[in-house]
Amino acid sequence: MSKLKKSDLILALFICANILSCSTKTSSQDHKLTSRKFQGIPSLAISPNGRLWTTWYAGITPGEDENNYVVVATSGHKGLSWTEKLIIDPDGEGPVRAFDPEIWLDPTGKLWLFWAETIGHDGANAVLWAKTNNSPDKEDSEWSEPMRISTGVMMCKPTVLNNGEWLFPVSTWRETDNSAKVIVSTDQGKTFLLRGACNVPKEIRDYDEHMIVERKDKSLWMLIRIKGGIGESISNDAGKTWSVPESSVIKHPSARFFIRRLQSGNLLLVKHGLINERNGRSHLTAYISKDDGKTWLGGLLLDKRSGVSYPDGQQSSDGTIHIIYDYSRTTAREILLAKFTEDDVLKGDINSSTVSLQMLISKYSELGFDSKKIFIKEATVKIISQQKDNEIRYTTDGSEPNQNSFLFTKPFKVYETTRLKIREFTPNGSIRNIYEASYIKEKPITPVSVIINSSGLNFEYFELEIAIDSLADLRGYEPSKTGVTDKIAFPYKNEELPEIFGLIYNGFINIPEEDVYTFSVLSNDGSRLYIADKLVVDNDGLHGVYEVAGEIALQKGWHKISLSYFQAGGGKDLKVYWTNSEFERKEISAENLSGY
Repeated sequence: MSKLKKSDLILALFICANILSCSTKTSSQDHKLTSRKFQGIPSLAISPNGRLWTTWYAGITPGEDENNYVVVATSGHKGLSWTEKLIIDPDGEGPVRAFDPEIWLDPTGKLWLFWAETIGHDGANAVLWAKTNNSPDKEDSEWSEPMRISTGVMMCKPTVLNNGEWLFPVSTWRETDNSAKVIVSTDQGKTFLLRGACNVPKEIRDYDEHMIVERKDKSLWMLIRIKGGIGESISNDAGKTWSVPESSVIKHPSARFFIRRLQSGNLLLVKHGLINERNGRSHLTAYISKDDGKTWLGGLLLDKRSGVSYPDGQQSSDGTIHIIYDYSRTTAREILLAKFTEDDVLKGDINSSTVSLQMLISKYSELGFDSKKIFIKEATVKIISQQKDNEIRYTTDGSEPNQNSFLFTKPFKVYETTRLKIREFTPNGSIRNIYEASYIKEKPITPVSVIINSSGLNFEYFELEIAIDSLADLRGYEPSKTGVTDKIAFPYKNEELPEIFGLIYNGFINIPEEDVYTFSVLSNDGSRLYIADKLVVDNDGLHGVYEVAGEIALQKGWHKISLSYFQAGGGKDLKVYWTNSEFERKEISAENLSGY
């Protein structure tokens, strides 16, 4: 398992003059629910102590295109409320799309997040990435740096064999032979190797989306999405070779289904409609097999609406089955959860006390508000809904809003740090997502006493022997050159700069008036901006041109400024902007900067 440098990605994806990378970001304006025109293709995993984790991909346009990014959310309240914790967007407005994520808890208790990146819509040129989380029971636990798994796309759960091997169903899609691949790890995710592949005939080949079941006779049963529905193939040598796929007796549209072995040893299947009838993407239904898939029992209807699709899930330690799916990816844009037991499926009883259906995880929101705002004396809370008949209610004590909570009718001011939870209620009583907004009062930082000698900033330039992945890797290097630059920009012409290098700028910035200032750094690759020794912008990591912003309250006068940057190959860019309540966003001019 190795990290992939940008130069490797160019070769791996056969794309010239375009740089692909993985970057994790906090949510920006374009990542907010109010900006999403697409949401779908979800996945779910459950931590050892019951914390729910979900992922899906979204976009600011309604298509599967370069605007796609991956969302990760979590719930510590049994799925009743959710918080988005992670956005994976490789290059912002650039050509790379992040898509088809999958989240999985491995047998050791480690959480894995997988997703694909590519330019265009070609699985053969995609790269499968992963991040891991060693403490998934904690909401704010750390994720690892991204690692490259293989070429292709994986949008279904891995399978753990009885001998301890992990099988990963990776696909290169319909334009390639042997597209339904099996990647194996025999050392709990340290290394990944291609073990074999099923060659789906070209005339029925689609996106594969294959899932693997180890049957009780130790053979492997692969179910594959094909043009006519579901195909199946058998391997008797642990996945090295596979039989020619045949159409399954399980009828289905060309769409993802979900199959998993339960704690009882029985199999769970979630599909559209009846077992032996092929219909469209509606009537999402769960079935149980007690004979390794020969026959199917029960039938619990999870959601009958047209437009539901792509189930995925996990059974928790208490036996509850959790199934996630999407509904109406470009209109309602809903990510939904169903909870039930194996007995509920066998009885087909949607009125059971252990059945919860159509639980909302995420839905396109027409609410507009500041999710985080810093202020010195006062701040104005504004919440905008495009649905005039809906009620907006909020709390300030950390409790979840209900229909008896404060009713928002017009903007109001806050004078101390205030944290709101906001919820929208429709006239028919349906409840929308809970959103959080923080209005944080800060004492502006006092300036430093310094004698200003010159305009511009001191810089240190680092020649690097190998490409680095983050600014932490810049430590230990001695600067190759030093100097003064009159603005925050590359101190040398682009054509004079090598493929890989680092820069550190230090000095002072003149703050014209006491105010809250917003600084943003646009860079390719990583950057970090400190003002008054406080990290204001963290845009670290490998990525294309991407802009990240942060706020800070400052008194009038000179304050320390430090900017670090590295370039790991390919395109390069670096710009710093600022704004406050008095002037529009602009680059910082030389007269506002000074070196030591």
